[in-house]
Amino acid sequence: MKPIKIVIADDHKFLRSAWKIILENDQLFEVTGLAGTGEEAVTLVLQTMPDIILMDMLMPVMDGFKATRIIHSLAPNVRILGVSAEVNPVQVRQFLDSGAHGYVSKYARATELKEALLATIEGKRWICPHVTERFMNELPYEDNHPRVRPLLTRKEAAIAQMMQQGADRRTITRLLDLSDHSLEVHRTNIIRKLGIRKDSMLATVLPQLN
Repeated sequence: MKPIKIVIADDHKFLRSAWKIILENDQLFEVTGLAGTGEEAVTLVLQTMPDIILMDMLMPVMDGFKATRIIHSLAPNVRILGVSAEVNPVQVRQFLDSGAHGYVSKYARATELKEALLATIEGKRWICPHVTERFMNELPYEDNHPRVRPLLTRKEAAIAQMMQQGADRRTITRLLDLSDHSLEVHRTNIIRKLGIRKDSMLATVLPQLN
């Protein structure tokens, strides 16, 4: 069996080197290139045509989102596994929608990293467990092109927009014909789905969903 060819793209040199050592200690894997920016990642993928790339979501010059869209378009057979140190539900969903096939935390142990790579190569979607539990329970998936359904229902989106604009509870319940209890349930769902801690953060998060 030929080893799985991997490109590692991350702006931290130490992490790139550490992953290279970990993976090449296993005969299943062969690291064919290391990239520190999104531009380098695209160039390496097009030059070496690996089986899969470990793609940092946030890198200088060109971030992982744009690099993923380019690779997905120009080299659709290359699998893309996203990595990030911080879990942001909106960003993870957007990254998958850009063409990535899965996501694993930078803090994943070597065994989980290898498991994620193998699952992604086999055409499965891999989302690291704690992200799945918190944010991805209802995430749909198609192998060739993952799609993400809107984070919020129409009613939740309307409530969120009104909350962002400063509407009070009485105005929202009257205009949307909701009881106080129903509004509180929707508000709780909005905060949970967007991964925010308070209503005032809506002004930052909502523009990313448009």
